[in-house]
Amino acid sequence: MLFLCATFRIFTLTLTSAVATQPTNPDWGKRFSEIRERFQARRPSFNAIVIGHPGKGKTYSLRTARKPVLVMQFDPGGTQGLDREIAKGEIMVLDYSVDDPSNPTAFRQWESDLRDMLAERFFDHIGSVALDTVTSFGQAVMAQTLKDNGRAPRAGKVQLKHSAGNVVAIPELRDYQAQMGCIRDYLGLLTGISSDLYVLGHIEEMKDEVTGRRSAGPMLTGKLTALLPALFDEYYIADVKMSSTNTPDYFFLTGPDGIYQGRTRLGSGGRLTLKEPQDWKAILKKVGRPTEDLPLHLTSNTV
Repeated sequence: MLFLCATFRIFTLTLTSAVATQPTNPDWGKRFSEIRERFQARRPSFNAIVIGHPGKGKTYSLRTARKPVLVMQFDPGGTQGLDREIAKGEIMVLDYSVDDPSNPTAFRQWESDLRDMLAERFFDHIGSVALDTVTSFGQAVMAQTLKDNGRAPRAGKVQLKHSAGNVVAIPELRDYQAQMGCIRDYLGLLTGISSDLYVLGHIEEMKDEVTGRRSAGPMLTGKLTALLPALFDEYYIADVKMSSTNTPDYFFLTGPDGIYQGRTRLGSGGRLTLKEPQDWKAILKKVGRPTEDLPLHLTSNTV
């Protein structure tokens, strides 16, 4: 507390000194113009977190996103419905879904790949990036956390004790705190890339045992269920219903409806309806975001 108070006093003195020495006739027009130009120089992009039960179209909807699409795959087999687009080179997949719980490497590999892509400005050449799913991504982060803290399962199976007598494979409070901080920080970083960003997640329905109130949110650890959606412009729930012709109509819920609390910032003012068809380019057009694909950079080796 003393350190914080001392730091605050130093900040106050510095601020007072800065105010006392400010120019007598500052060029406010120039300063305001610099701020406006910095904001306008940003490349307009789109980011959304989309949650839903399996089979509701979350991954399949990526075929309608701006190409090329890069899928960071943590859910096993999640991209099987996109085989045609993958074969055409429109969708690329980095697969992190196979991991050894006794010696996890998926998260560190993803972290290294991300570092390289940021350094190369790789995302400037990618129309859309998808993390599929943040739920499984969180499991990969926890597996790495347990490994780093010496509590990963031994011999490829869950054991409560190993030869040293230490309890393993049971997360502790500090593990959950590290996991939540890591997910929050990396997802915040991804929202700043130049590509459109789609973070897909499984949904969890909850009931308050005291009030009986039911709610739904991303299947994540602790307060991330409420905090993570705030990082994104758009927060949709993927769902499907049967049409009058007995065919499935896939849609995104963009606003509140019962226990599902979808939200849109870009679609305010009536630009989006409560239930939008799962067509990302159509949504981008409605909210005034770019819809153009980028070059696929196909080679003779592309299938």
